[in-house]
Amino acid sequence: MVDKDTLRSSIARVLKKNSIESTLILARQDGVVVFEQDQEISEKDKQTLGALMAGAWQAAEAMANFFPVEEKNYFRLGFDTSDSGIYILPINASTEKFYLGLFFKNEINPAILKNKLRNVSQQIIEELSIYFDARENMEEPLFENITDDEIEKIFSFAGV
Repeated sequence: MVDKDTLRSSIARVLKKNSIESTLILARQDGVVVFEQDQEISEKDKQTLGALMAGAWQAAEAMANFFPVEEKNYFRLGFDTSDSGIYILPINASTEKFYLGLFFKNEINPAILKNKLRNVSQQIIEELSIYFDARENMEEPLFENITDDEIEKIFSFAGV
């Protein structure tokens, strides 16, 4: 079983391995933050950023629907200057949708950082898939459609 702390540790390892030290937030589709990398942002601000990221993505997605495209998996949302900005990627794992937001400033080459984030997003999808697969397997009932007679047989050896 993979718990939330293990999932967070896995994501932190992925970021460290890829040398991403900028502020990063992973939020669910409803804007609730499930992972953050930055100790300087208050908890309230993290949740606000998560909600704004989700809202901005969904607004951009709604606008994009006016101009249909075949492949929406390649969309990304950027709001930046030559060295600072926000970059958001969608993450689809299992049936869940997340948004991975990168907040950077004074970056010498934002293009390299964005490319790293695209690679990291694939690794995070793998980690989330492991988490959801484990959670799905846990939720399966031990017995399905078991009858009273079958329960009697199971416990008959104990003389109950």
